[in-house]
Amino acid sequence: MAQTRLSDVARLAGVSTGSVSNFLNRPDRVNAETARRVSGAIERLGYVPNTTARQLRRGQSEAIGFVITDISNPFFTTLATGAAQAAREAGYALLLATSADDESGQSQYLDVFENRNLDGVLVTPARTTPNLDKLRANGTKVVLVDRESDDYCSVSVDDVAGGLAATKHLIDVGKRRLMFVGGERRIQQMRDRVSGSRAAVLAAGGDVTLVEEHRETLSIDVGREIGAEILALPPARRPDGVVAANDLVALGMMQVLSGALSIPDDIAIVGYDDIDFAAASLIPLTTVRQPTRELGYRGARMLIAELTETGEHEHSHVVFQPELVVRASTSRSA
Repeated sequence: MAQTRLSDVARLAGVSTGSVSNFLNRPDRVNAETARRVSGAIERLGYVPNTTARQLRRGQSEAIGFVITDISNPFFTTLATGAAQAAREAGYALLLATSADDESGQSQYLDVFENRNLDGVLVTPARTTPNLDKLRANGTKVVLVDRESDDYCSVSVDDVAGGLAATKHLIDVGKRRLMFVGGERRIQQMRDRVSGSRAAVLAAGGDVTLVEEHRETLSIDVGREIGAEILALPPARRPDGVVAANDLVALGMMQVLSGALSIPDDIAIVGYDDIDFAAASLIPLTTVRQPTRELGYRGARMLIAELTETGEHEHSHVVFQPELVVRASTSRSA
């Protein structure tokens, strides 16, 4: 069966092909009668517009990309859900890729998105912020999500405040030998969260100590490993309070520690992100809640605003405040 063409629609509607094209691409230029006739012809013929050709003519893809760090972490899937909602509301498709927290994978997907001529790209940087000059030179708009930036629009969370709130809470419930478990120090969020922890310990005075443990990745398996290492320590050297830089690590630690120690009496644990599993854990996890869905939603809205604005662009930066959510991993009264 021959494919229905634009000219077939025009012939049936009794209008020019230009009128049909305007109906599809610039409906504001088409009067009501012409629109009625073209719409009827499209419905009768079952015509499907060639969107690829339209995109090439218009120089737009009507799609935005999002390179997230780790699709196995519920934090990032929730982030993407918020971005997808904003894109859908504005009539854009969202193409999702995961760098697996690898800088080369991040660069690969950014190249793919550039070659696909996407209108704009959201990026949750892996270990370091990628070189985005090539995308910018090509006219592709970029917004960083979960990372501050002076060079691009960005949406992030005050992680210094988050680290401080988590650590101060442990101190307030009587913990004195503290441990911070974080990712690589070159990641800005990790530096900010541990900076907040250090500030809380400094403010508490000399009887509170803080040991830092930094790992290349932060996963449930890493949490289990650190939990086993804590159990191997003599009781007098074990931390009695832990701030984990994400919930997955905290949950992994609790899986190991809860079989041998009392949580929160012997050791209290605070996570970070407030993923769905945090509240559903056998011992509900105290955590620092990030407005994850809103982060993704606001980042996408910011990108779409940059795509549609007509005046001179000024970068905007949104910083959300985190919220400490107290549960049974640090307080029996929670």
